[in-house]
Parts: sequence; C-alpha cells; structure tokens
Amino acid sequence: MEYDYLIVGAGLFGAVFAHEMTKIGKKCLVIEKRSHIGGNVYTENIENIKETDLAAGAYHFLSFESDGKSQAENFISSVERESIDLPPVIDLELYGDYRKNPPPTAKVRKILDEMIKELYVEYGKYPIIYTNRRA
Repeated sequence: MEYDYLIVGAGLFGAVFAHEMTKIGKKCLVIEKRSHIGGNVYTENIENIKETDLAAGAYHFLSFESDGKSQAENFISSVERESIDLPPVIDLELYGDYRKNPPPTAKVRKILDEMIKELYVEYGKYPIIYTNRRA
C-alpha cells in the first residue's frame, strides 16, 4: 500500500496532522512506539491518583464560540476541586477558520477574563494559560 505521509510519532502534532490530512483525502501511516497516542498530552482517568506521588491536573481547550463563564461552569462540573493538585490549564490556540481570521482581541480577552475569574473562585488558584505567539 502507498501512503502520502509517513508520520513517526503519534504525539499531539503527529496525531493532529494525520487527522487533518486524512480529512482531505491523504493516506497516512503513523508509527508510534508507545501504547497510546497523544504523546505527553495523553490523559488517563486514574482512580486513586491521590494515593500515588503524581500531581493531578486538568486542561481546557478554550472555545471562541461560547462565553468564559459557561466554559468555566462546564470545567468545574467535570473537575472536582479536591481532584486536582495543579492549577487548571486553559489552552488558548487558534483553530479552524480562526487560524486565518483570528477573533478580535477584546472578544478573546473577555472570554478569558470570565473564565479565569470563575476558575479562581472555585479552585483558589489562577489558571495557567498555554498558548503560542499567534494566539
């Protein structure tokens, strides 16, 4: 069988790249040595994590389609205060059509400010903002 792309590693970039290429009809072969995809972004819901020496955390991919308060409420309903040791993480990246047409800065700031406020009230920690220069 012939492939358009050979992707070594199914970490975040490899997995997303393969997904995006197959959506446009390209054939991809992905080679991964681990037993899971996602690389260091891999998550597992581990019961009894508090009994290990691992610090538990939670991550949210910010959407530009809904307000920050409702996103925070969704996060809070999914992540109990006692279940995480680390500050919440908000991933702020451009996605889809926003890559070519980023949302207005004021809109993003409003969404972020609302979400940060709600998360701080719930968890008593300011969230970590994970982003890049484009976002």
